[in-house]
Order: sequence, then structure tokens, then C-alpha cells
Amino acid sequence: MASELFNQKTIERLSSDVEISSKQKKASKEWLNLLETDSLEDEKKNYFKFAKIILDDILGYDIKKIKHEEENLEFIYKNDKGKFVVGFEAKGTSTKDLTAIQHGRKKEHETPIKQIWNYMGGKLNLDYGVVTNYRDFILLDRQQGYSKYHLFNFEDICKDSNKLKEFVAIFSRKRVVEDNFLETLSKASII
Repeated sequence: MASELFNQKTIERLSSDVEISSKQKKASKEWLNLLETDSLEDEKKNYFKFAKIILDDILGYDIKKIKHEEENLEFIYKNDKGKFVVGFEAKGTSTKDLTAIQHGRKKEHETPIKQIWNYMGGKLNLDYGVVTNYRDFILLDRQQGYSKYHLFNFEDICKDSNKLKEFVAIFSRKRVVEDNFLETLSKASII
């Protein structure tokens, strides 16, 4: 049984200071349109769109510094010291449930969550892993295991503009890699 990685009220409080640029707003609208038109069903055909719109335009990961398909992981980002910090495993929107069994996979990859968890260990030794079906984004913290995670549905941005602040606060390069925001958020969340 999975449980929340962070307290929702704490997320709202600590992400309220995030400033959203016009570039981020425009990119989020573009991504929402792709979701609405069912243009993101295919995982691999949409890697470039994901890297450009989500990772670069919204979350601020420099595309030139992102490693692609290294150690079987779609996207990996290193900090300035050369340590891999966060990895992204992508599935298309045709994968409806990121916690469901993927038939025909080896045991350690039987669900998308277990797959990213497996990639986080070993040579990569990632602090954080994100698995997405381009609609839902699930963040794992290596120190918490894979039964505690943060789930973000990108379409929630349509209903609440503060959700884009939350998305940027929790998944962006600045907050994850530079500011150690996730550690701050974890300590401030009493769950």
C-alpha cells in the first residue's frame, strides 16, 4: 500500500513562492493541448516533445546536459559535481496506471514504479526518480523506498493555476538539484 511522500498543505505552503514565467505558462498550455488531443499515447515517439516541453521549457533542465537512454533510463540529469541526481522513466498515455503490472517484464520491472526504483539503484545511485505516462508524474525518493511517493496529475493545472507552481517546485532542476527543496519539503511534511 503506497502512502504520500509529502503533506499536501505543506506542498501548497512551500511552493507558493514559485514564480511562473510566460515560457512555462505557454509550455504547460501546449502540453495540456497534447494531452487533450490524445497526442502522447506513444512513449518513444514523444521523447523529444517531453524533453523539450516538460524537461527544458517548464522544469529548466538544460537539454544539452541531459543524458538520454543511459543505463536503460530515458532521461538522467547530473549535478555540477558529476553525480546523477534525478532520472525520468517515460511511458506513453496508453499506460493508464503507473502502479499496474506490465506483463512480460522481469520481476524488478513488473510495474513502472518498480522499474524506476530499479534504475535508481546500481551504477546510477540516483537520489530521485520520476516515472510518467506524460499525464501522471510519480516522484520517488531513494531514502523513502518505492511505497511512498508523490503523485502529480498534470491535468490538475487546468483546475488550479497553483498546481503549476507545485509541479515546478517538486520536479524542476532548480528546486531538485540546486536548492535541495525536496529535502526541505520532506522535513516540513509530517505524515
